[in-house]
Amino acid sequence: MPRLLVFVLLLCCARSNAPPGPASSPRDGKGSAVVVPAQPATAGTEGTWDFVFHTGPGGLPTGGGIVLQVTPFWGWSGPQITNPDAPGFCTVRCGAPCSLVPYADADRMCLELAVESGTLNEGDEVVIRYGNTGGGLHPGGAARVEPYVERCQEFLIKTDGDGDGVFQEIAVQPCLRVVSRPAVGLWVSAPSLVAPGERFCVTVAALDEAGNCDTNYRGLVVISSTGAADVPPFLELGAEDQGADRFDAALTEAGLVSFTVADSVLGISASSNPVLCGPGALFDRVYWGDIHGHTGLSDGTGTPGDYYRYARDVAGLDVAAVTDHDAWGFRPLRGSSWDSTTAEAAAFNSPGRFVTLLGYEWTSWTHGHRNVYFPSDSGAVFAYDDPATDTPQELWDAIRPWHAITIAHHVGGGPIGIDWNHRPPPDQEMLVEVFSVHGNSEYYGCPGMIYSPVEGRFVQDALARGYRLGLVASGDGHIGHPGRWSHANTQGLVAFQADTLTREAIWAALTARRVYGTSGVRILLQFTVNGQPMGSEIPDHAKDEPRVCTVATLGTAPIESISIVRNGEVLWETAAQGMLESASFEDSSAASPGDYYYAHVTQSDGHQAWSSPIWVGSRR
Repeated sequence: MPRLLVFVLLLCCARSNAPPGPASSPRDGKGSAVVVPAQPATAGTEGTWDFVFHTGPGGLPTGGGIVLQVTPFWGWSGPQITNPDAPGFCTVRCGAPCSLVPYADADRMCLELAVESGTLNEGDEVVIRYGNTGGGLHPGGAARVEPYVERCQEFLIKTDGDGDGVFQEIAVQPCLRVVSRPAVGLWVSAPSLVAPGERFCVTVAALDEAGNCDTNYRGLVVISSTGAADVPPFLELGAEDQGADRFDAALTEAGLVSFTVADSVLGISASSNPVLCGPGALFDRVYWGDIHGHTGLSDGTGTPGDYYRYARDVAGLDVAAVTDHDAWGFRPLRGSSWDSTTAEAAAFNSPGRFVTLLGYEWTSWTHGHRNVYFPSDSGAVFAYDDPATDTPQELWDAIRPWHAITIAHHVGGGPIGIDWNHRPPPDQEMLVEVFSVHGNSEYYGCPGMIYSPVEGRFVQDALARGYRLGLVASGDGHIGHPGRWSHANTQGLVAFQADTLTREAIWAALTARRVYGTSGVRILLQFTVNGQPMGSEIPDHAKDEPRVCTVATLGTAPIESISIVRNGEVLWETAAQGMLESASFEDSSAASPGDYYYAHVTQSDGHQAWSSPIWVGSRR
């Protein structure tokens, strides 16, 4: 899914973009502004707002100006001044004896007011009416509200105080809170593997039509299960639950179980992913995560705290990471923005309950995009727009003292693929994202292939070069819904094979490639070669012996096929029909050091899972 790509430095009207060179002066960025009415707006509705600006010290002379910048992401109306019956119609009222000439740029979602004659003195008032309907005579002129919730959606006001064409943001920006619509559905998720008698938690949330959690939901949901389970008969969600809660459960017998929750008053219900209860012989314990997502700090919605809260309390994930762009979107990830990112990652990390990873996205439009992850709560942003770190090698050199790693993503195509001519250092980049909301990057021509594909840039192209990369998937979400993308058929999840839910164990699984990816559903997948787990490098002598590949999988829908891929070719494939399937294949053909194998699973509903590869022979 292509997203609107707008550079942070271009987020203002064309006339207000000065050529490179002039810097902001002390007279720029003066003034104050509020939005009226200030009460929360409902997501996906329409409305009219006044942005009331008061000129700051020094005033605004002839040639100066004001810019209103509306976020260009995710559905707000662009301000326009030409058609009173089209969304986002704006009018301007000035209480001072000066001439303000408006100029709107719909592409960049902004409105500039140029002081053509006269002067705006300190304290003078300018009112921009955004979404003016003419008192109801032109209802089509109302402004659309984005469909996703926002704790504080800023509308940037910038001023040019000396008429040189350089604009600076005012100190405090007007903002609106956006709240959800009423719930139209439920969501329920549970751990994929449990032992008989083990107590665990099941997450339940009430969602509106855009997948936002309805924090005003009040209701009684009835709980049932498909197998022998010790669960409460119902769960009551009250005001303190903010639309989401958990109930405690245990399975009393080995087998396959799922949970259903239903609100009979609203006539809504949902069923969980399957839960396998048993001794765990088929599968190692897994934890589910989405480690690639954006917030309003760059080109997404919400705050880092909102992102983590949704991942933990709504989607029921175990692991999450905010990875806002370094210098792309509304603002560069610097200063207070990075401080907020690091603080929220630290605050939400809770061993045994929920693990966060500190990271950001290095957004090179030349070499491709890579996420940078740090093993602790400490890190620094090394940006692609800094000449010292504008190549992959410079980035790897810069992050090495931090013991950070990188993961390349949407590698096969849009919005830009990865240039695999830069060889990843094996101790710094040992993983690649095979799937996200952008699509599938497994190989050119694969099912659900990424948009704008470029041959030679896919995952299998990197593996063919000898790069030993484990496979992960994540959302690359921008709407504040990690682990659950409601307006697309695809997303991504990563499964961590780890013994405990701690940051240290999750980091160890990442760096050992004990991970795999799915297209967004919780497919269990176990893959070994000669008993060695995914991500392994089996001994060199294995090339002279038969290699036994073993696969086990538990789907969220019936399994359609299981494939074993060797060196980019399907070596073996079998059709399947059940939810729980296992298979084994012996490869007795000649092998060479560096050969790799991985498992690929497809469900009847089209969802997929990819194991990390296993290589023959150690790296030389």
